[in-house]
Formats: sequence, C-alpha cells, structure tokens
Amino acid sequence: MAIPVNQAPPVASGTPIIGQTLNVTNGSWDVTPDSFTYQWYRDGSLISGAIAAAYVLVQADLGRQMLCAVVAVNVDGSSAPAPSNTVGPVREPAPVNTAPATVAGDPHVGGVLICNPGTWTNNPTSFTYQWRDPNPITDATDAEFDVTPDELGKQLACLVTAINASGQAQSLSNWVGPVTFPPLTPAQQWALFLARYSYPRPGPPWSG
Repeated sequence: MAIPVNQAPPVASGTPIIGQTLNVTNGSWDVTPDSFTYQWYRDGSLISGAIAAAYVLVQADLGRQMLCAVVAVNVDGSSAPAPSNTVGPVREPAPVNTAPATVAGDPHVGGVLICNPGTWTNNPTSFTYQWRDPNPITDATDAEFDVTPDELGKQLACLVTAINASGQAQSLSNWVGPVTFPPLTPAQQWALFLARYSYPRPGPPWSG
C-alpha cells in the first residue's frame, strides 16, 4: 500500500449566503483511504477550527470565496491536500424587516402622503413601493403619493419591497384615511356663507 494520491478533486457545494451550510465531498483517490481530514479557507486564508466536511458561513465570509482542502489518510501516511472548487462570493441573506414601513402626510384630496420604507437587516440595495386602497393603485409606485378624488372615502397604505442580491421581502405600512376633501379655510367658509345668505333674497313674482 502507499500514501493516497488524489484522482478527482473534492467538490464543494451549497448556497453562498451567510448562515447557510457548505459541504465538501472527499473526491476520488488511487487507494482506499482509512479516513479524511478537512480544512476550510476563505480567499486562501485558513479558517481556524473549520475542520469538518460541513461549514456554516459566518459574517466574516461576506464577499469571500470559500474552498476546502481534503487530506486522505491511511496506514502509510497522509496525502497532499486536495483543494476543492471555490464557492462564492458569499452574500448576505435576503432582507428582513425589523421595523415596518410607515405612511405620514395629508390624507385629503390634493394632499401628499410619504412612505418611509422602515428598517431592514442585510443591507437592501433598493426598495420598491406600491400604494394600495386596498387594491394596488395603477402607476402609484413612488415613495410619495398625490391624493386624488379617486381615493375619496378609501383607506391608503404602501407596500414596500426591500431587495438585495439574495432575495426580497415586503412590509405593509399603516393605513391612513379615509380620504376626504380638505376642510374649508375661513375665507372659503365666509364666501360660502355669502353665497347662501346674501341679500336681497328673491321675492315673489311681481303682479300688478
């Protein structure tokens, strides 16, 4: 018997997202080894304590390329390390909402509502917005929304989608409304009063 020699390299696999598990196969060898040892690397640097066939990705792996070197062992000794393919770069998980989206502003016709996307983990790279009444409002996909007479009597909210390279998640804001016309200003109230109660009032038809 002789020290094992690698014939086909180990294969590392798994989803390169923090918190996910990578696994490595043993590869193929010219003789049957008695056992194997494993050592994981990030960007070519040894990871202390990462000496199993499975490895759970941690924050320090973010943006890095991962591989595992496998050593085959028999009674004659240990093989040269056989490196696997690389897996990566490692990404953050999909966004997770930690504080919901919120809507504030003037829920009257002619008013403006503003949607704050809330607070998210895992660094979203972009947000999308969809205003609802409660159905999706056509073309209402900005953080700001101009309230129109079409929304009279309705409650309004905004559905926020947070996106990064690993996926997306959504948060529905608070509801505001129902939408009404804005209250009259004192000048408008006075003009309405004059229109209703101005004198002289029409009298009975003249007869002679």
